Amino acid sequence: MLLKDSNVKIYKSLAYQTVAQSGKDIPQAATLNLVNRIVYAGEANSVRLVPFYRVYEGEAAELLKDKIVFFGVTAPDLHDTRIVPFGREMEMPGVEIQANIANMLLQGYRLTPFNKILNAIWIILAALLSAFLFSFFRRTRTAVILSVVLGIAQIVAVVLLFEQGIVANILHLTLAWILAVIILFGYKYFIGEKEKHLLKNIFSRYVSKEVVKEILNDPHKIKLGGEEKEITVFFSDIRGFTTLSEKTPPVKLVHILNRYFSAMTEEVINHKGVLDKYIGDAIMAFWGAPIDDPDQVDHAFQASVAMLKRLKKLNEEFAKEGRDPINIGIGLYTGPAVVGNMGSELRLNYTAMGDTVNVASRLEGLNKEYKTQIIIGEATKNRITGNYNFKFLGSVQVKGRAEPVNIYTIEL
Repeated sequence: MLLKDSNVKIYKSLAYQTVAQSGKDIPQAATLNLVNRIVYAGEANSVRLVPFYRVYEGEAAELLKDKIVFFGVTAPDLHDTRIVPFGREMEMPGVEIQANIANMLLQGYRLTPFNKILNAIWIILAALLSAFLFSFFRRTRTAVILSVVLGIAQIVAVVLLFEQGIVANILHLTLAWILAVIILFGYKYFIGEKEKHLLKNIFSRYVSKEVVKEILNDPHKIKLGGEEKEITVFFSDIRGFTTLSEKTPPVKLVHILNRYFSAMTEEVINHKGVLDKYIGDAIMAFWGAPIDDPDQVDHAFQASVAMLKRLKKLNEEFAKEGRDPINIGIGLYTGPAVVGNMGSELRLNYTAMGDTVNVASRLEGLNKEYKTQIIIGEATKNRITGNYNFKFLGSVQVKGRAEPVNIYTIEL
């Protein structure tokens, strides 16, 4: 070991001088410098201690022959002990520390601190790799597991370097990794949970809680752009809305519509449907997307029936308030349609397009002609389970469609 004083004068340590004076070879002596650390042979009392009285009485001559001997005190009351990084007491007499240094020199052991620049780069990379994992993997659990693997790999690397006599700063490396993981996990968890909660609150206004849960569990179920799916499309419209709007002040009209839309939308969502949009006094909804629903037709039909029953109760409330009742027409049709996020880069709308949507809208309009409240296409009627008394209304030619459509209604 080397020492230096305040005047930057370098001295060789007692242990070094003692070994050198003994005539023993010191392996790699030329590489010895100020940054070498002590390599301990073991905890306190690992080096053979010989009481001075045995030397004084001549009992230790044979034991000390051809040995390098250090003289010093070991009694605790003399306070010549120093703190060491291991052992039960975590202290070692100063003379035994010198003996450990001598043993280190004779055995050629070296513990050299890891290069400071490389250590700094390592610390930065440990933090950046954790950040990369949390940003690349959408699932927080995956990022945490891989970060733990990264931390274990770092510890293994530190151990391997130590075996080569190079001491990496495991404290700084581990802290950098742990703090990075905790901060990134906390950020992703709390910000992600906040965004997830916000998305859930917003999306729950359009779809059922079950659909929201499935989407949040697996966002890949909603594909950007459009995809063709078989869905059941719903349209409803208020009959005589123009007359109603002419007789009712705008503020009261908005209040009436809000009560009506709230009741009807609640039934759509309660029956696992997706509210597409309000078009004036009309409502468009669909079932079967974004999550596949094998019972979509039943859910759509049950929602339609529930709406008509709900409207009857709402009209009773309107009658008590002295308001005119609301009458609606509903059209239901099942078939293929393109469903997805459509619009521009500035504004997107999750909606459905295609012949099925067109037919459902036309069927809703036919309620005026047939004096009915609900009309469904044959493709929908054939998939409804349960006992219902459907009435065949006939076969109609829908505008924009070559083949006629068989339509049905039901008496409630």
